[in-house]
Amino acid sequence: MNKTEQLIETPSDSIRTVDAPSSFDPRIDLAAAVELAGRTLAAVRPEQYDAPTPCEEFDVRRLSSHLVAVVRRISVIGRGEDPFSVPSFADEIADGAWAAAWVPGAREVAEVWADPGILGRQLRLPMGVLPGAAAAAVYTHELTVHTWDLA
Repeated sequence: MNKTEQLIETPSDSIRTVDAPSSFDPRIDLAAAVELAGRTLAAVRPEQYDAPTPCEEFDVRRLSSHLVAVVRRISVIGRGEDPFSVPSFADEIADGAWAAAWVPGAREVAEVWADPGILGRQLRLPMGVLPGAAAAAVYTHELTVHTWDLA
């Protein structure tokens, strides 16, 4: 009987503790968030660039630029470098070129975060030092929220 079956078959008056799966890997969610953000950027049309987003300080143009900067920062953080070496916005990217700029950034994230050892390393984020597993969760959240804002 596996742990899921044990949990399901446990009577309510006799609750047993079931260990969390040791196979949880936050890089899977990070990769999904990177992929979804890239697809969402690719769907932005020129007539939407000046449109507002739920994130009041960003219109579509500014948020698109920020997303490209975020994907770059995720790689820098994974390499153990200074997160502030990447500006918060990719202002050098021309309007409409965000999706094209996303592709090499996403590829680099996949390469940098491929080593499972990254999850236990202490990484420097703008808000402080966290284990790689927590850093992956932080950036999964940031990408997910901003992708929702953009969509």
